[in-house]
Amino acid sequence: MKPGLYVTVELQIPRKNPGTIVPADALVFNGDGTQVAVARDGNVQFHKVTVARDFGTEVEVRDGIKPGDELILKPQVALADGSKVRLRAEATAVSRR
Repeated sequence: MKPGLYVTVELQIPRKNPGTIVPADALVFNGDGTQVAVARDGNVQFHKVTVARDFGTEVEVRDGIKPGDELILKPQVALADGSKVRLRAEATAVSRR
């Protein structure tokens, strides 16, 4: 390389445990820590999560949820464990990368 030039390098490093990616809009920050609201059997369950990486509109979480969990985006402040919910067609399921 000549002085003044630069390159961008992206490393593809295989991981034993792929990250779980969720929309940033699904995160809830409160006195109980960082959580997501999961809709299960028509009820809300809050799950504590640990954010590994922040990608802006999405985050990678280490624990607390599993693939297939249906998350509630932009949950209301009054939402509590056990609240009744109805899912809409555009529900977001958790995926792995």
